[in-house]
Amino acid sequence: MRKSGYFLYFLMFHTNSTFKMIKILGHIILFASFLSLVSCEKEIDIDIPAAEKKIVIHSYIAESSPVKVKIGYASNYGNDNMPIVDSIKNAIVKLYEDNKFKCTLDYKKTSQSNGYSLYTADSLLPKALTTYKLVISTPNIDYQITAETSIPKKPVVSFKESPNPNYFNILINDKPGNDFYLVQNNSGYTFRDDSSIRKIYTVISSNDPAIIINSKHNKGLLLFKDELFEGQLYDLSISIAPQLNVSSFYSDVSFYSISPEAYYYHKTVLQQSTADDLPFLGDFSLPVSEPMQVYSNIKNGLGVFAGINMITDTVKVYNQL
Repeated sequence: MRKSGYFLYFLMFHTNSTFKMIKILGHIILFASFLSLVSCEKEIDIDIPAAEKKIVIHSYIAESSPVKVKIGYASNYGNDNMPIVDSIKNAIVKLYEDNKFKCTLDYKKTSQSNGYSLYTADSLLPKALTTYKLVISTPNIDYQITAETSIPKKPVVSFKESPNPNYFNILINDKPGNDFYLVQNNSGYTFRDDSSIRKIYTVISSNDPAIIINSKHNKGLLLFKDELFEGQLYDLSISIAPQLNVSSFYSDVSFYSISPEAYYYHKTVLQQSTADDLPFLGDFSLPVSEPMQVYSNIKNGLGVFAGINMITDTVKVYNQL
């Protein structure tokens, strides 16, 4: 069974999700302003206060993987409806392990940070079943940003072929206690059939009653906890639908044990992102569903600091031609 360090997909997918609430509220204000203007002949001036800048932290800490923390100021949205993020290059980022100071992270210049600053501790390899705490300060604020999480134990799972076309199974050996899980189609693009390597698009999904969130983002993402099978062996059935005319193919799939912080953050982000939107005036969508509060465990800030542990394996899938 192969191990993988591709857990940074969390950062790429969810960095902007924290601010969906800000964006929705802004749309509602603009919509209300529009109705006021078209329903009255008298000209009025409406002052919409600028959104307060918030320090945002995004970090997923994994067993035996270098620590990476993304930090930035974010407030308003630009013309592309994406948050305007200012980097913070002078932050002091301290990391504690089981309440003992371990190191100060280094600022790392990168061209792919989407406005955020990246701080790393390349020499520190975190351990499972250990608690980690971030303490962050900057010269521009008179308070500290803090967050705490623990890295869960590595999941005990096995990937199995399924006799049913376009399905595979994951046998989960769950232990007593509350555990949280996530499954993702890790590669998404490169698949091997029996004779060659081909590139296709595919999505995983599941109708299993244990699945809480069934998202098509990032080629499919399944979020669940062990509420229905705590301390038992559980056979999870997953469907995968390739767009390729082959009798069988192979897919790289990642199975994550995640901390409660990661679970609740992903749950609220995915619930909000999959809510129905009503197109309005061609520029943005007016939300049909009521906006929900995105979970955050960052004290005096936004975002998430969470622990994860993962296994990646290759599973053979028989295709229905």
